[in-house]
Amino acid sequence: MTQSDPVPTLQRWTLPILASMLTLGLLVLTLLDYAISADSSIVIAACLFLLVLLSILVIRLLAQTRQPAATLQVSPISQVTPSAASRLLLGLTLLAMFLRLFQLGAESFWYDETWTALFSSRPASAILRGVNPLPHMVAHLSLWLGRSEFILRLGPALAGVLLIPATYLLGRTLYRRIEGLTAAGILTVSLYAIYHSQDLRFYSWQMLFSTLTLAFLLRGLTHRRWHDWVGFAVATALNLYTHPFALFALASEGLYALAVAVADSVATHKGLPVGDHRRYLAAFRFLAPLALCALAALVAFGPGWTHLSALTNDPDWSTGSEFASTGMQRSSWLVTPIATWTYELPSSLLALTHPALLAAFFAIFFVGLLSSSRRRAALVLLWFLVPPVILFFARVRFYHRYLSYFLPLFMIVVAHGIHYIGSMLRGRRQRLLAVALLAALAAAPSLAQLPDYYQGTQKTQWRETISFIEANHQPGDVVLVTLNSILGAPVQPFDWYRTVPSTELPWQYFPKDGTLADPTQLGELPAITQHYRRAWFILPMGSSEIENGISTRLSGHFLPVEKLDFGHLEVLLYRAISPGEAP
Repeated sequence: MTQSDPVPTLQRWTLPILASMLTLGLLVLTLLDYAISADSSIVIAACLFLLVLLSILVIRLLAQTRQPAATLQVSPISQVTPSAASRLLLGLTLLAMFLRLFQLGAESFWYDETWTALFSSRPASAILRGVNPLPHMVAHLSLWLGRSEFILRLGPALAGVLLIPATYLLGRTLYRRIEGLTAAGILTVSLYAIYHSQDLRFYSWQMLFSTLTLAFLLRGLTHRRWHDWVGFAVATALNLYTHPFALFALASEGLYALAVAVADSVATHKGLPVGDHRRYLAAFRFLAPLALCALAALVAFGPGWTHLSALTNDPDWSTGSEFASTGMQRSSWLVTPIATWTYELPSSLLALTHPALLAAFFAIFFVGLLSSSRRRAALVLLWFLVPPVILFFARVRFYHRYLSYFLPLFMIVVAHGIHYIGSMLRGRRQRLLAVALLAALAAAPSLAQLPDYYQGTQKTQWRETISFIEANHQPGDVVLVTLNSILGAPVQPFDWYRTVPSTELPWQYFPKDGTLADPTQLGELPAITQHYRRAWFILPMGSSEIENGISTRLSGHFLPVEKLDFGHLEVLLYRAISPGEAP
């Protein structure tokens, strides 16, 4: 009983029809939804690509219908030898290392990163009682080397580098070496993967361990070797310690293995009655290694179950009637929860803001999915669709970045679609050229944005903001940090970066008991600032209403001195009006 299934999901002659219909449907939806609001040049370019793809599929369909049924197959693209694959993979891994270490410490921590850094400063025993201790423990050990952003981000960067060979391993296991290399190459330059590899959070670890669990599972089901099952158990346990959403990956894998066991049992024992124990004995033997390894990983996660139970019962993490908590603008033709799964999540993972380009990506993905075997297609669908079902009933708040582990498998299926489309052409040179162009198209959105990523400001500049205030403060100053977003938690970036003691430079959050949602809350400002000579205000960028409210409340007592921009943050400085000075 193996994981491989040589029977295609659909007959080769029906694949182009269905892929053409899906592509045409995406094209129509794109035109209807973004014909007015989107950048017309990008929409036109993406639509032209979809039309070209549609034409290729139709031409291939017409060519196949003139052939005998026995010869309805695509021309294979040359295989990559193991030695060539190893050299290419080494080159991609080194490139990934450069892209993830380049300017790793250039920007300061943003809010979530400072939360991670401060939590990682606690004793190891306290960290292990948390809900996702592995990334915090890695940061805790990194603190022995220093407190710089570069040092603390080395762990996620390393995970991002290791994701490249892990993706190749999964792609080679699921399809062939060429698909694994293509997907690894696209991920190497993926802006989303690079960003989270340079982020002191758990996302790059989650992508790495989720990819490894799936690769080891497939190898274990196919080859039945003990070291593959050990790898699956270890990777699953590490994934659980990275984030509880690893349970989604485990559920998808379990359902897939169960479906394979049932299908093989039915096919092997067709002549046996339903109650014959041999039907179930074979399935039991097939599933036993997986069950034992999964149980070992769940037991190893034992310390985290208590904290996870408390977290799921926390009303702050309940979505109520909402399916998901996201901040991205939803497409007008999709509604929650469909918008989250088919637009917000893919556009985030693929670093695409234009649905026209997203539709092009989906067209290739559909080709890859429809040209896969039944079992591969079932695995992909379970990987992507089990989490929304669980989240729908669990009603736990989540952000789409918690599902970052989708990205490697998505790219592998895209890589398979690229090679399937290329294989429709007759000449070897034409096939290789088509594959190269499609792979370049898949990598183009990230490559186009990389210069701006490295040159621009991606994160909130808390380090620069606090350093400037501390370098320019005077006796009698006070610093007020407004809480108008997620900054309402007790642990703040100010705690991580400030070096001047509060006795010398007092500071406080405003308001103390919640977020600044209404300018009327600014009525307490005159009483708070009356004993100080100067008042510094730290506001999120674009807080014009709050800024005007501050000026109104302090008029007659303080005069504006300076307004500074620190990338996603604004700093306002007011000084008290001297006696006898005109307001």
